[in-house]
Amino acid sequence: SRTVVTINLPMDSPTVETVAELFSSCSEVVLLRILRPGKAVPPDVIKHISKHPKIGTTVCAVIEIETFESAEKATETMCNKDDWRKGLHVV
Repeated sequence: SRTVVTINLPMDSPTVETVAELFSSCSEVVLLRILRPGKAVPPDVIKHISKHPKIGTTVCAVIEIETFESAEKATETMCNKDDWRKGLHVV
C-alpha cells in the first residue's frame, strides 16, 4: 500500500499544506485527508481502527504517497521513536 496513517501530528492545528510539507522529505503526497475527532471516519480507514484505536478519537492524517517504497520509508523514518506515547507515529 502507498497509504500511511499518522497519529500525534507535531502541530496544534494541522492543515493539508502543513502535513504535506512535513512528508515532502519522503516523496510527493498524492492525496491527504485530515481526520478530526467527532467526525465520520471514511469507510476505507474504518477497518484499521481495531489495530489503531486512536483513529477517530484524535487528529490523524491519511496520506497516499507516490510509491510503496516512499510509504515504507515514511513509516521507518518519520516515527518519533523517543516518545512512543505522544510523538509522531506513522503506520
